Amino acid sequence: MPQKKNWFLVANATAGRGKASNTIDNVMQALNHKGIEYEIGLTKYPKHGIELSRLASQNGYGTIVAIGGDGTINEVANGIMLSQKKVKMGIIPEGGGNDFAKMFSIPRNVHAAVNLLQHGHSHKIDVGKFNSTYFVNVLGIGLDAVVAKLAAANTNLNGLARYMWALFKALKTLDYYQLQIKTAELEETRKLLLLSIGNGQFCGGGFRLTPTAKADDGKLNICAVDALSRAKIIKFLPKAIKGKHLGLPVVECFHASQIQISSEFPIPLYYDGEVVSKPLKKITIELLPQALELVY
Repeated sequence: MPQKKNWFLVANATAGRGKASNTIDNVMQALNHKGIEYEIGLTKYPKHGIELSRLASQNGYGTIVAIGGDGTINEVANGIMLSQKKVKMGIIPEGGGNDFAKMFSIPRNVHAAVNLLQHGHSHKIDVGKFNSTYFVNVLGIGLDAVVAKLAAANTNLNGLARYMWALFKALKTLDYYQLQIKTAELEETRKLLLLSIGNGQFCGGGFRLTPTAKADDGKLNICAVDALSRAKIIKFLPKAIKGKHLGLPVVECFHASQIQISSEFPIPLYYDGEVVSKPLKKITIELLPQALELVY
């Protein structure tokens, strides 16, 4: 069997509102100093990271490293999954939310992140899938998808502040969603503010809507929040940030390995920070257990 090549870096130079270019330079200096062989590909357009990662996987690279935020991580994961090769994924966080990296305590410091990639262990994690698209952290329907779309358009703020700005903007034209939800153990119709389907715990730059989620337990953690008034949403926010909302009567949490969502009207959808451009009326989400090997 031919020996696998070393690292292939997929870098989004626009992550972190353009600050990632400095991170990329620092990463390359750290790798050169350690004598680690690597190649780097810069993403030039949306979804380019998927193509770069898939080709690198098929060309024999053993570890594909995402340098960027949740969107870049998602593209790398999709490229590896599409390649159907046994390739490890690494992360050097740089971006707005970095929600997925938080789950695994992956450091923002470049040298610490590179050292973790060099000496850390790899662990298999679960991967979510809808249609032909994969996600590793979260898929959201309703208000959180609207907020994600608004946040993506803000070029001045970053992290939790950007999502909070987007949230209060979304509250000005608040919508609710009549959803039919079906799992192996549950079938119901509910009027909801949002439905968060987590493989990870964090979303929106720091919210913990699915705080008990584990990325390797073979289950999706699902949080349904009832239609709330604006005033009640504002009271709900501090609990949602801390993950202390699970006992509230307006919240229902459950687990499933597959879930079907349908609605009479198109519903906004996002995954790993990426907004689905065309709202859907029906979606089936499934979990692929231990489908991706992550270094952390």
